[in-house]
Amino acid sequence: MTVTEKDLQTTYAFWFRGLKNSKKAREAILALFAEEPDEFHVWTEQDICEQSRKIIEACEKAEKTLNRGSAPNPGV
Repeated sequence: MTVTEKDLQTTYAFWFRGLKNSKKAREAILALFAEEPDEFHVWTEQDICEQSRKIIEACEKAEKTLNRGSAPNPGV
């Protein structure tokens, strides 16, 4: 099983709700799952869902870190 941009926009669109910059997560997911790992193995839906969840969580964490870093310091 592989994932396409169309899949991310339709079937898996709910993954990106509330994510401000979903482009980075989409690119990472497509880079990993656009092709099968090799001729002897295939991605399962569980592989795709679990790893995509981890990618999206990492992107959300990075967004929060960036947002915290750009906030004015109330102690100054």
